[in-house]
Amino acid sequence: MSDCCVEYKPALMQKIKWKICRISHIRDKILVSVAMYIIRWVERDSNYVKHAKREFAIMYKDLPTEEMEGPNTWIRDNIIDLLAVLGTQGHSGGSIGYCLSRFTAAANFKCLTALTGADDEWNECGSGTWQNRRMSEVFKDEDGRAYTIYGYVFQEPNGSCFTGKGSRKYIEFPYSHVDPIYIKVDENGIPLSEADRILTGR
Repeated sequence: MSDCCVEYKPALMQKIKWKICRISHIRDKILVSVAMYIIRWVERDSNYVKHAKREFAIMYKDLPTEEMEGPNTWIRDNIIDLLAVLGTQGHSGGSIGYCLSRFTAAANFKCLTALTGADDEWNECGSGTWQNRRMSEVFKDEDGRAYTIYGYVFQEPNGSCFTGKGSRKYIEFPYSHVDPIYIKVDENGIPLSEADRILTGR
């Protein structure tokens, strides 16, 4: 077999694989579109959908036509689709709040339970440094001490905020996200309070 044939066959197989993946992707998009069409039709008179359509109509009634041709339209449609799916689930007044709170957390990539610090929660991201795969703000060093990089947020006189040197805050497990502590700093980024300077090392 000639060298050109040896090189040609892998290239051909790669092209065939790409075509198959492309066909599978198109098939999946068609299936999703058909499924959503059915859900929209079934739930067209649900309270969720009717309420959302009414509210969006009020919100958009004074918008110029050109502003309805971009994100305003597809975000509205996306939200109505989500509500249509929600309508198929038959939630009661008691379960809907629980569902929405968990959905909001999951959609924002928030953890539903506390971090444990177990070995399978970490990815090595540098020499001697690991990042938590469940909560990206949490790291640990070679000595095993874990910390959040958003422990302290510095606020400048003009209201702008930043993180950086001094933002690290050591944590213990089990750990759930805690909102950062805001520390006022001067124009040079130095904390106004001596206690805060000691706390953050700035």
